[in-house]
Amino acid sequence: MSEDTTSGNSNPEVQEGVLNQPVHVHGESFTSRVVGVKFREVGKVYDFDAREFKFVRGDHVVCDFEDKGMMLGKVSKPTILIPPEALKLKLQPVLRPANHNDLKNRERHQNQEKEALVYTKNLVETAHLPMHVIAVEIPLHGKKAIVYFSSEQRVDFRDLVKDLVHYFKMRVELRQLGARDETKFIGGIGPCGQETCCSRFLTSFHKVSTKMAKDQGLSLTPTKVSGNCGRLKCCLAYEQPVYAEARKTLPKLGNCVKCSSGGDGKGSGCGIVSKLDVLRQMVTVKFDDGGIETVPVGRIIEQDTFAGKPSEKAKVIQDSDVLEEDEIFSDEE
Repeated sequence: MSEDTTSGNSNPEVQEGVLNQPVHVHGESFTSRVVGVKFREVGKVYDFDAREFKFVRGDHVVCDFEDKGMMLGKVSKPTILIPPEALKLKLQPVLRPANHNDLKNRERHQNQEKEALVYTKNLVETAHLPMHVIAVEIPLHGKKAIVYFSSEQRVDFRDLVKDLVHYFKMRVELRQLGARDETKFIGGIGPCGQETCCSRFLTSFHKVSTKMAKDQGLSLTPTKVSGNCGRLKCCLAYEQPVYAEARKTLPKLGNCVKCSSGGDGKGSGCGIVSKLDVLRQMVTVKFDDGGIETVPVGRIIEQDTFAGKPSEKAKVIQDSDVLEEDEIFSDEE
């Protein structure tokens, strides 16, 4: 099915960069040469052993990638020299620099993937299968096709696989993706009006919790804090360190505090913290005489003034009050 991919390298920069001996820097011998490679335009960068090759950013290389087999990747981080003892795991070696035939094969496979995606979606629609086909991927060796899909329930796709094998004339694998990975594949415009972060620059997903939304004073309404994928917005984590640092100078909700008087003589005495403005560093206090005033944090001169006094007017947020991501969306599901 695939053309010959063993012809000589046509990249003169790579040919000139071949090193046959270990590199010596400042009198120290480095034999571990590491290069960062990614296999999608916006994807995770994987480290490989560069062997004797010297690569620069943008070079195309052929690697044996996990269980997919031979894949065409692009150098994202140029070759660096690392002492062997600094490596915790043995790295997979780069097979070779990509040549003209590799690039032609990848272009041909991309055309096949587009046609196969339309064909697969038609099969799924005809069979009324409860699944959404996201993408089709054919590795460089052309010996198998990988179909990515999402589904909220178990799917019996045995008949579908048979039809796909007959269509591709090669081995077929179906891999299920989660909501976040599906959005990363498809892309789109987020609630902010910008292209989704995951399809634009995020190479991996980080943990996001509703505690971040609470710390930032955001509404916990699912439509307000969820992204295109239906899960919590990844951008909640962007400003979290700033809010976490700013909260260190603020009292907690429900704490009893003592305030100094302002220039107008108001806002002095003891009360309970009922609201916080983290970025402006302002604290809303309900005083014992029933008055409510928002004061700067600098006027809080003492906290837990009445530690033994039960607080019924304001609730202190405990760890048990923090919902996990699955809980906040359970009502909608």
